[in-house]
Amino acid sequence: MNPQKQNLANTTLTLQEKLSDNQDIRGKRHELSFVIVLFLTAILRSDKALKMSVIHRGMLEDFCRLSKLLEVDFKKCVSSSNSRKLL
Repeated sequence: MNPQKQNLANTTLTLQEKLSDNQDIRGKRHELSFVIVLFLTAILRSDKALKMSVIHRGMLEDFCRLSKLLEVDFKKCVSSSNSRKLL
């Protein structure tokens, strides 16, 4: 793994350890730290106004790329309504 991928993977693991996830485990489908990393990358890559719909479209674009980069197997990206609830 190259240094950039390793650094991003370490950052995600650090977030997982430090952030408490208060979601009810019965309906949980998304890892909170992964959603936050997706959210931040979408904000950083955005060149438009920072509306939630624009951010969510960026999250959808980055989902496959980031999950392959971090070597995690998530089925689908968080929905727009769930991302608003989580964040």
